[in-house]
Amino acid sequence: MADIKKEQEREELHRAIWAIADELRGAVDGWDFKNYVLGTMFYRYISENLESYIDCGEWEAGNTDFHYADMSDSDAEEARSGLVEEKGFFILPSELFCNVRKAAPQDENLNETLETVFHHIEESAKGSQSESSFAGLFDDYDVNSNKLGATVAKRNEKLVKLLNGVAAMDLGDVRNHDIDAFGDAYEYLMTMYASNAGKSGGEFFTPSDVSELLTRLGTVGKTKVNKVYDPACGSGNFLTETYLSLRKLENEVLRCSTDQISMDMEGIIQVSIGQFYGIEINDFAVTVAKTALWIAESQRMKETEDVVHMALDFLPLKSYANITEGNALRLDWESMVPKAKLNYIMGNPPFVGARMIVQGSQQKQELQDIFGNIKDVQDLDYVTCWYKIAAQMMAGTEIETAFVSTNSVSQGSQVPILWNVLLNEYHVHINFAHRTFKWNSESANKAAVHCVIIGFSCVDRKVKTLFSQGVGKKVENIGPYLVESGDYFVTAQKIALCGAPKMSFGNQPRDRSVGKVGFLKFVLLKSFEKRTFSNKAIIIGAHKSAKFFKTGLCQQVHFEA
Repeated sequence: MADIKKEQEREELHRAIWAIADELRGAVDGWDFKNYVLGTMFYRYISENLESYIDCGEWEAGNTDFHYADMSDSDAEEARSGLVEEKGFFILPSELFCNVRKAAPQDENLNETLETVFHHIEESAKGSQSESSFAGLFDDYDVNSNKLGATVAKRNEKLVKLLNGVAAMDLGDVRNHDIDAFGDAYEYLMTMYASNAGKSGGEFFTPSDVSELLTRLGTVGKTKVNKVYDPACGSGNFLTETYLSLRKLENEVLRCSTDQISMDMEGIIQVSIGQFYGIEINDFAVTVAKTALWIAESQRMKETEDVVHMALDFLPLKSYANITEGNALRLDWESMVPKAKLNYIMGNPPFVGARMIVQGSQQKQELQDIFGNIKDVQDLDYVTCWYKIAAQMMAGTEIETAFVSTNSVSQGSQVPILWNVLLNEYHVHINFAHRTFKWNSESANKAAVHCVIIGFSCVDRKVKTLFSQGVGKKVENIGPYLVESGDYFVTAQKIALCGAPKMSFGNQPRDRSVGKVGFLKFVLLKSFEKRTFSNKAIIIGAHKSAKFFKTGLCQQVHFEA
């Protein structure tokens, strides 16, 4: 039932986003559009969060007719310092989302109004524990951009539609939702525009069900977690899902022991978002990840209140600094979180195939720098860089790593290159894995990606688990091809072990031409003629006939259009 509710909420959210996109079609491109939608969603969320917090406090005190949104700014100012201390930010009643939206159609200076509101929100957090959380929060929300319109009136028209569109989202009480609305919205927005933003960089954003699967696989049999690290955290799905899962378990423990809990709740809640660390290169994704964790903590705190039957102070968050903006392949991971305190590294690093990495590019240089001059480094996918750095981080520790990546890291020519380094230099063991599964996406232009999940560590678990199609099997060992076997891999050989003639190239369509005559060397036993098709010939409907002529040990293949 919960899954049905989750899907209904997700579909409703996607419909609302699509409706806004339809309203703004042609005015704002996809990359900027996501900034406006998510920025407005966050503005609505913190407004309603603060408004609800104040109203509930007044209602519980007996003032049942009180509504903060109706209060004068001058009266509200008296509570500013106390609210900043309790919540970490402050919004005047006139600057709440609901009031700005109500006045928007008649506000000829709406762009300036929003700019002022956003500046006030960021300024309100200065000097508080949450200052770093709000600094530059709305920097990407350009209310004066010509992309919104050539004139102020045109821009304001679009901003009114944007406010109304976000207001129409059926979010209800965000804390009671079964989905990470912001993370899900970010994923949906990115997949809507994946063809022009992100896809070329290998950024396929992680669906929540994949995040949940990896979290469950990685924490099986564990009773304690100190620090969790995602060195390619994107919009924070893995970190958020892991936090939610652990806090859910903690709430279950509290539910079973409520008779023993004192009225002093200090120290009762052991899992905090301060234990979750990440690196992300996209600045806006960093903001989304921070927001997602904030809302996740709010969700679970509400559940804890229901368990212990008392109100808990939801103090401003200090842990946003744990999400670092930067290139994970150029940063020192241990400077972010000491490995002595780290339990898990997990994530979904960028998918860029070896053949898609441009010669002389930054990605090619990073591969070279990380792997050095090992043989055939040019045949490694970009994601393997994260495997190598994780192995270095885990050396001599009990840290465990789990990555979602393309199944190419467990197939073909990459296996002996990558796993020779991991198995023989760093002595890692694959402790659990999920064999190939198809990546699911909401995008109209879905990425054709087949993935695996690989959990590895320098600690050799006695019992390992190999999953396929969601079903797990206990095995003694998992080999680098993700089968039950020893740690074996097949290396490339140009000379056959059985004395067969040399093969110069495998069966791969590489001719790139139609209507030309070409010659190839091949081994044949006798002459024959056969109709063949190249890759391009199949597409355009042409074909070639191949005539084979025996000329001793080495044969010639003559292709004619």
